Amino acid sequence: MNIECEQIRSDLSLEIAKDQVLSHSEMIEAVTKCLGKDKIRQLKYQTKPVMIDYCRGSSHEILTLLAVSYMGGNGQHELCRHRSQLKEWYKDLYTYYKELTDQNFHVIGVYHYEGNIIFVEFILDTYVERKLNNSAAWIYTNDLYQALRLGIFERIDKNNNKLIFIKYICLKDYLDKKATNLNDRLYSVFRNFNKNSNIFGKWTHITTAISSMHHSNNPNWKQTEWFGWYLEFLFQKYITDNHLESIIKFTAYSNKSKKISESNKGKFDFDLWFVEEQFYGDLKSSDIEAKFTPGNDQIAFVQCINTYDRFWYVIYEAICHKTEEARQYRIDYISQFDPTVSQSHSSNSDNHRLLKEKVNFQRMYILELNRINFREVLTEFNQGRQYSGHERKAKFNIIKKNIDNFIVFSQTVDEIKEE
Repeated sequence: MNIECEQIRSDLSLEIAKDQVLSHSEMIEAVTKCLGKDKIRQLKYQTKPVMIDYCRGSSHEILTLLAVSYMGGNGQHELCRHRSQLKEWYKDLYTYYKELTDQNFHVIGVYHYEGNIIFVEFILDTYVERKLNNSAAWIYTNDLYQALRLGIFERIDKNNNKLIFIKYICLKDYLDKKATNLNDRLYSVFRNFNKNSNIFGKWTHITTAISSMHHSNNPNWKQTEWFGWYLEFLFQKYITDNHLESIIKFTAYSNKSKKISESNKGKFDFDLWFVEEQFYGDLKSSDIEAKFTPGNDQIAFVQCINTYDRFWYVIYEAICHKTEEARQYRIDYISQFDPTVSQSHSSNSDNHRLLKEKVNFQRMYILELNRINFREVLTEFNQGRQYSGHERKAKFNIIKKNIDNFIVFSQTVDEIKEE
């Protein structure tokens, strides 16, 4: 049953409409126009549909094509979720072509709506380790959006499958290995930070974090939720030490400390400013067991999206170990330099609350929220009142469930160690 879901047009606009799936012959025609009729020939595998052999001099790219369509059912799936139906027999072809040095096998999904065509390559290395099935090949509207905007976009899904999304006019460059992702320069900053920050796969203790921030005169060394502030401290130091301010500026403290002036109008209270691409982001740390991580002020966030069209949440997840001793250590350390701290905590009703003693970062990911997806990942977060009794500004919560429609980059501790 062809029911309405999210569709994306070539002008990056979003519509709710029925699928416009191409027939197999129409998919072959589209690929032929991209690659050139003189460069391809058609192949058959037993009784299976026709494959395309794209000749690149002494090497050959073998393409089998399949449609991309809505996830299906009776509308119980999110409107942003699409799929391609991977076939069992792809494994045989994958195994056969893997042994050949001059031929590469590709499984290419084809998305079509109103003349807009986007290709999706499913890198089969991880898919073939499990039984190939329909649910393994999920595609999201944001994946298609990123391909249109960037030309080439790749993502690792939650099952560790790699998908590469290719704008129609970029297919030839992609197969010729000439295409690049426009965000690669930004991703490389985070790759290098993750590799060199020495926080992944090992325990970072409260003693190290608080004392390091204190000795560096970081303004947040007294904060209770120290592991998030320590992450900010390390990232800011990395940006400064490596002279990366022309790519990313750490703006958290500068924006908070300045009063709004004529020259400062339009600036937002977020951590990161991506200089070349001209948009904001925020750095977040989160307990890996938490189902959500707190976001930002609702009004400011929506204004920022409307102004700059996109926003990045850079989220670092850690295993967290809490103890009462950690809380006491923090009080004792701070009171050496500010005796009022121990006095104020002696009557505090939370004085037996557990505090993070150590954290072990396991993964990070970047969520891009843009005009087509940002309302879906966010929900209202009631954060109570300030100490004065006044209500705090309403914030968003970032729900971690089903965030594949927002991830543009991710790394796990194992991937970081391998680099």
